[in-house]
Amino acid sequence: MGRRERSRAKAEKRVKLKKANRKDKARGLKFRGGQGGEVRPDAGGAPTRYDAGPRGSRVLVVGDGDLSFSRGVVRSRGGRGAGLCCTCLDSQADVLRKYGDKAGDCVAEVAASGAAVRFKVDATRLERLRVDGERPRVGVEAPAKGTVGRPQGWNKKGGRALPGDVSEPRAEARFMTDGPVPEDGFDRVVFNFPHTGQQRVHLNRALLAGFFASARRCLADEAEGEVHVTLKLRPPYSQWGAGDLAERAGLRLVHDAPFDPALFPGYRHRTTLADAKDAVDGRADVKHMRTLCFKVDQGNPPPRGKGPPPPTVVQEGGAAGEKQSEGRKARVLSALEAAMAAHVAGSKGSGGGGLGLVKDTRGSGISKKRQQRQKQRNKASRA
Repeated sequence: MGRRERSRAKAEKRVKLKKANRKDKARGLKFRGGQGGEVRPDAGGAPTRYDAGPRGSRVLVVGDGDLSFSRGVVRSRGGRGAGLCCTCLDSQADVLRKYGDKAGDCVAEVAASGAAVRFKVDATRLERLRVDGERPRVGVEAPAKGTVGRPQGWNKKGGRALPGDVSEPRAEARFMTDGPVPEDGFDRVVFNFPHTGQQRVHLNRALLAGFFASARRCLADEAEGEVHVTLKLRPPYSQWGAGDLAERAGLRLVHDAPFDPALFPGYRHRTTLADAKDAVDGRADVKHMRTLCFKVDQGNPPPRGKGPPPPTVVQEGGAAGEKQSEGRKARVLSALEAAMAAHVAGSKGSGGGGLGLVKDTRGSGISKKRQQRQKQRNKASRA
């Protein structure tokens, strides 16, 4: 083999290795080449299910746009939703506006099964699920065009909502009868196809990092609990480095399994923005979908200085926050008073200078040798 053939073979080998590394990085696996003999997580196995049972019965579903996946989990359980908590980021009215009446049918079916349904839940602040989450209501209508994004209870002109304003639930809109949120945490925390709605790698990486850190705190048992993230292992999603972000949060990849939407009857992938291009285009993309399953790494706690900062804890009632703000104001006022007192004392002892400051010539740009030469010349001129 000549020199040219050897160079071509090396180039082809590098290209194949780069493609393999790209796929493995998306799964959180170690890089190929130079690390032979490592124990690698199992990339095969059966698709992940969330059947009711002694293990994995308490499941938290995060970011389920129209709750069709949650409905599929309920149907796969035979209509039993006990121990299941289904959440989405939008309010109930915005879900109906974005995804139509079918989303309302999903909400009603999931709530009737005994599962807990909560709206306006941030995937990076899951520990505030009980405080921030809103229960589903009966009779909520989709807001009119142009009303989304205003505070609930305010009309288009900025005043209080008028009777019949769709931006505020009607007085007769009562809560649906859904199940309770498990008290002791969850056995599984599931986030399918996380996305911020923007094709920005750094924004989606920040979303995943915040989710991993928050999901770990929601596990009932760190030894047995698992965090599941389903991704499509193709660019740009394969460039997020989910495995590396999970490792920073103190999680380790135990295995990954294929994701089969057919196991969840009625499930349809929904994008964060209703008019965005669907990341899952029919059955052709199913072969690229993988569910990454993470567990808490007991021997590798989250390192300091890495990962997102812990969420700010807001006390109910605001008493603690008011005390902190009052103490901060008192410290600032005392510092200002001390500065003013020093200013007044300096002005009195400055001989009319006004500020009582001592002139500092160290930063004037004149070197010591030059000052010494100037002094010598002055002495010689006097003599």
